[in-house]
Amino acid sequence: EKRTDTVVKSSKLNLFFIIFCINIKSQFEINIHILWVSVQYISIITYIEFLMKLLIKICLVILILPTSINAEEFSYDYIDIGIERDDLEASTRGSLYEGYFVYVSKTLSKNIHLLGSYIDSEKSDGNTLDSKYIGFGVNYPINKSTDIVVDYLHYKYKGTYKYLTSTYSSGGRVNSIEPEIRHQFTDDIELNTGLIWQNFAGRPVTYKGLSAGAIYRINNDLSLNYKIGRAKDSASNTLDWEHREFGIRYHF
Repeated sequence: EKRTDTVVKSSKLNLFFIIFCINIKSQFEINIHILWVSVQYISIITYIEFLMKLLIKICLVILILPTSINAEEFSYDYIDIGIERDDLEASTRGSLYEGYFVYVSKTLSKNIHLLGSYIDSEKSDGNTLDSKYIGFGVNYPINKSTDIVVDYLHYKYKGTYKYLTSTYSSGGRVNSIEPEIRHQFTDDIELNTGLIWQNFAGRPVTYKGLSAGAIYRINNDLSLNYKIGRAKDSASNTLDWEHREFGIRYHF
């Protein structure tokens, strides 16, 4: 009987110890999750503050630039068609994709426009990367020659990769927020600059960077468009993304 009592007590102690360890593990996991969420929240708040400060500085610089007396209101009804180049630069190697794009913007109301696109690109080794997005933008005029624009875009991408005799494919989604300032420098030339923030859904990967571009108006219907952007992968800090595009814009 004494031996039985000893075994029972030992079993109870073991059970208590196991329950105690499980509770500690659960509490630890909860604390880690709370800490992770807090860090992400602080990171987002810090980045938003950075965006606001940078936009204010850009606005101040643009306000002192010379402006066209006969500048017209900016158009958000257009179709862009052109060629594009994406260069992914890793610490050990790079990946260069080249292809074409089609962008569409349509005014929904005075300060809101809808957006859509399709991009088809390919590497020299035959690997491909296709993407498309839908979204909307909000535009607000600072003065007759300057607009502040904030675009939200939801990308869906798919890539194919060849290895030996097999072909593999993978894809995903990206949420993008792109604040931008458009400035009519002269009657024929528009300059723009903005920020890049792209988050890969379901992955701890966020690209942050800057963009700049210029638009030369040929006539009332057609313009030439050039844009460049560069961003860094915040997760690894080893992968940079550089984007260049050149195309023609049709205003409708």
